Order: sequence, then structure tokens, then C-alpha cells
Amino acid sequence: RPLFKKFSLVLFAVIIFIIIICNVKQMYQQLSSSVVEMDPGFIRSSYTQVLETPCTKDEAPIFVTFAVSVDQDKVEGERGRWSTNDGARALRILYSSLVRSHGCSVQLHVHSNMPPEIARNVYIRNGPRGYSTMGTQMNGIVFHEVNKTYWNNPYNDMKIVPHASKWFALSRAKLDTFEEYLIDGGPQPVWIDLDTVVFDRLAVNSTVPWVFGYQHGNKTRNDAYGDMFSLDTETLQEVRRLENELINENKTLPTYDLQGYFSILMERQQKEASSYLHPVSPSSFNNSHAASLLHVVQEDSPNFAFGFDCSADLHPEPRYLKDRVRRWNGEKGRLMCKNLRGEDTKVASMSFTAPTYKSFFLESNEDTAFDVIVDEGGRNALNEFFYKSSIAI
Repeated sequence: RPLFKKFSLVLFAVIIFIIIICNVKQMYQQLSSSVVEMDPGFIRSSYTQVLETPCTKDEAPIFVTFAVSVDQDKVEGERGRWSTNDGARALRILYSSLVRSHGCSVQLHVHSNMPPEIARNVYIRNGPRGYSTMGTQMNGIVFHEVNKTYWNNPYNDMKIVPHASKWFALSRAKLDTFEEYLIDGGPQPVWIDLDTVVFDRLAVNSTVPWVFGYQHGNKTRNDAYGDMFSLDTETLQEVRRLENELINENKTLPTYDLQGYFSILMERQQKEASSYLHPVSPSSFNNSHAASLLHVVQEDSPNFAFGFDCSADLHPEPRYLKDRVRRWNGEKGRLMCKNLRGEDTKVASMSFTAPTYKSFFLESNEDTAFDVIVDEGGRNALNEFFYKSSIAI
């Protein structure tokens, strides 16, 4: 009997031990399923799951961009804009800004110089961590291989454009790539460059053609930005007609392709319409080149900063941004900067060039990100926006 009693106690202890081990294992599995693989210890919040929910058509437009890597498409004698590594990191930041600013999983169509599955491996699966800066899965990115026939445009022909190059031709190819989405009959998308970040929902009507403008059509040289825009079919065809007109009349094409064309169209609208800031019937225009309205976003949303506004329309180098970017009225993740009139404006988007983008975003890690910004509130707001997924912005 003593032996049986001892055996019973041992058996009971073993059973209790097995139960404890099973419970611990179950708890570990549950915890592991809630931990983002990119960052051990990063616990997924309920808001993270909200950010992974696909946007409805009323919540966000479809965005389109290029991600062309010099590693995959080297051109002798030309300096490339992006390596595959920098391109993957930039795409992660761009997509993170779109998801964060819209509060849902935005659909972003990425046209790359690789087959779609290879591009996904390079930019997402084998890219930096494979997740957004907030730890969300980047499910809304759709890859396409860029149609290289689009590079056969005037900006790849030195007989037409003396400074022609592959990279200017690629910039001009935005128009043809954008047109694919209009031909398919889907909703009017928004073009966004890889070196652009969005901090607030776009306060524009996606069914109206719009651009970011600087001098609002009063001067043609670089008046419009080409980093973000949205065109309808009629306006897109006007751009084509303008280009053909300039070529047929042996006139000099704008240095910066699309933004130059947009600027010329805005100047013509300024001359031919009583106000290009309000809906005007196409029949009221005498010149067919200005038959459709190009809205200037800053006029529709005067209390927001877009494009190069935060760097006073200078190249957006850190030295021009460091004293101008601050937190917006104490709100988490919200930024403001002074516009050209010295007024505080809420930041809706910021655009960069490839070199200035790299110096601001890619030449640091999360621990030192945004240290260039003098204002502590501005630094904190940027970190909250990109890296604090538990905060609803």
C-alpha cells in the first residue's frame, strides 16, 4: 500500500506537469500568433488589424507608381536613381504613409522593370522586414511589369529633347502608364512618385483632374509638380495634343516633361477662363488645349501643405526642412510647416527628389530617424506616424 500511494502521488504530479506544459504551450502559440515576425516583441494591436482592412472606394483612391531599379536596368553613362534595396525601403515608407493616412489598406499598383512575382519577392518578401513601418502586412500592393515601349517617347530622343535620357523618358512614361487605368474603365486613380509621402487624406475629388501648383498658372516654368496628380481621359488627351503641337511647331519641350505640360495648360486656362479654380464648361474655352479643368489642390485645400511647400519650394533637403516641420497643435502623428506666406499649415504630403529622400529617410534607422528635425514635437510626430501602430492617427 505505501508503494501504491507513492506511485499515485508521482502519477498525479506527472499529470499536473503535463497540464501545465500544455497550457504554457497554448499560451505561447497564442502570443506568437500576435507577434509580428519583423520585430520580436512587437505585439499587434486592434488598430493594426484596422490598418490591414482593405479600403473601400469611398475611403481611398487607387494609387499608381513606378519602382524601377538601376540594379535590374543599368544604362551605361547614366546614374541610376534607385537601387533595389533603396527602392524596397522607399516603397515600404510610401505604402506605410498611404495606409496610415487613410486608416485602411490602400491599393497601390507598382510598375516595376521586373516580372510581377520577382518584383514581389524583391520588394516585399525579401525586402526590408516584409511589413510596413507600423507592422502591418502590405497586402494592398499589386505589381506589374512596366511596358518598356512607353520609354519610346520624345524624352528618349535627343533630336527632340537635347537633355533626353532614359530617366526623363521614364518620367514621361507616367502618362501612358496612368492611361491604362482610364482605358480599363475603373475609378480615376492617383499617380504618386516613389519619393513622396502622404500624411493626411487627400482633400480632393478623385473624379476631377487635379495637380499641385505653385504659382497657380501665372508662370509656366515648373509651376506644377509631377509627383502627384490625377487626370481624366479628356485632360490626358490634352497633354498629348500639347506635346504634339510643340513638336510639330519645332518648339522647345519643357525640361521636366509632365509637370511642364501641366504648367502650360494651367497658364492657358488662366488666360482663357475667368477662373480656373471653379467648374467651367469646356464650351467656354476657345482653345482646345485648355478644354478641361485642371484643379490646383492648394486652392481647394488652402490650409494644407503639399509637394515642396514645407521646404519653401526649394529642393527638400534636410537643411531646408529641419526648422520648418513641427507638431500640429499637440496632436499625435500630425505635422505642420510654414508655407511661403509664413502661415502654419497642416502637412498633407511631402515630396522629395531621390537624393533628398534618401538623406531624409534612408540614411538612418528607426532609433535615429528624423533627428534632423529641430523641433522635438516634430520628431515625435513623425515617429508616432510611422512607428506607433497602436495610435490612431
